[in-house]
Amino acid sequence: MHNLSASVEILRWGQASVPAVLFCYGRELDITIEDIGVFAAIFYTYENSKPLYQNGVSVGQVLQLCPLISKQKLSRTLNRLHRLSLINLQSEGGSFNDKRVKLEPLFSKLEELIIRDHNSLTAASDAAVDDMINGYLLKIEQLELALE
Repeated sequence: MHNLSASVEILRWGQASVPAVLFCYGRELDITIEDIGVFAAIFYTYENSKPLYQNGVSVGQVLQLCPLISKQKLSRTLNRLHRLSLINLQSEGGSFNDKRVKLEPLFSKLEELIIRDHNSLTAASDAAVDDMINGYLLKIEQLELALE
């Protein structure tokens, strides 16, 4: 019976979701598996604190929810991700714990990569289709005039 309750407790704590797209585009984003681990901690913090998206989460919240990460390792990785323009790291106070982590740059880059690789999502393909349709309509008009 104790094994069952321990299993339920494991599930009750939840999961740390990481978008699988990070694994697919990791090389292009120049991120390592350690970076993905830090992203997992950030996503886990987002899921637990449920901030407004534009507010981000504080480094202190990440450290509190993920005590496995050392402050030095988190600082080094966050600064690296900031230099890669994958996160915004905003200082709102004097301490490292008060810095805010925002994920908009990551999502923008991922969106660009996905649109690049899935051309059915691009606006350019819509414009190309519209141009083709207009070309066909023009040909139809010319053929109709030739028949008269």
